[in-house]
Amino acid sequence: SADNFHVRLGRTVSVLRADYPRLLEHAPDLSICSRDIEFHRADQESASIRGIEAYSRLFDALRLATLTTVAHSEVSCRLVVVSEAQIIRVRWHAQLYLRLPLPPLLGANAAPLYVDGVSIYELDDRARVRVHRLEYVQRTHEFESLPTSLPARWDHAPQLSADLPHTSCGRE
Repeated sequence: SADNFHVRLGRTVSVLRADYPRLLEHAPDLSICSRDIEFHRADQESASIRGIEAYSRLFDALRLATLTTVAHSEVSCRLVVVSEAQIIRVRWHAQLYLRLPLPPLLGANAAPLYVDGVSIYELDDRARVRVHRLEYVQRTHEFESLPTSLPARWDHAPQLSADLPHTSCGRE
């Protein structure tokens, strides 16, 4: 029923809000995902990863890369729910401070690496994530050069759900 969907949708949103700030350090709660989840990179039309096990390994690899190259990180995000379309859009921002010896190789006062992106989560009828689409990613060492507006697809959304407006997670 629609009520059950909205209850499950609320849980999915809560899990994403809790997971994003810790994503580079802790395993995400994959109980909100369908077993046959697909992950699509921004530069590919077809799925680059299929299935919950492969999707889990993607986050294992991300945490390993962070552990070996990043001394400190901060991740924040904003979520927009389009319940009629069964979509959750997440604009996320990561600030990464590289471990030694990488900063000296990049200059004595190496700036942190900023990564800004948009992830689209398509949901099934039980509000489980069936597709995670990495729609947009930009990397820079200059905080000021990050875009203030996102690609047209971020702004072009059906009427936002009144019961689940945009929410934030992590630091903004």
